[in-house]
Amino acid sequence: GSGWLCPSEVIKQQMQAGMYTSTRGAIKGIWEKRGLQGFYRGYFGGLTRDVPFRVAQLTSYEVTKNLYLRVKKQRLAASSGSEEEEDGTELELSPVDSAVCGAI
Repeated sequence: GSGWLCPSEVIKQQMQAGMYTSTRGAIKGIWEKRGLQGFYRGYFGGLTRDVPFRVAQLTSYEVTKNLYLRVKKQRLAASSGSEEEEDGTELELSPVDSAVCGAI
């Protein structure tokens, strides 16, 4: 995501700062002043911010998902009166369950 996001962020930020009045003008000005590298100013700073966040996000999603599946399995076992899933299939998250686990 950073490869395409960084140029749009540079353009947006420079326009917000009043350096340019149009997207076209920003693209042209950045290209003329710094070339391709101008669109990636702040790229490594963004990575140092984003990578730890993504690691924490993925870890918390996996922990929440596993906890949810464990509780779901216990409830199914209690309702059927069995400790094990009878057909041996693994439980999976529905799209809604997955969205909820990702939001927590």
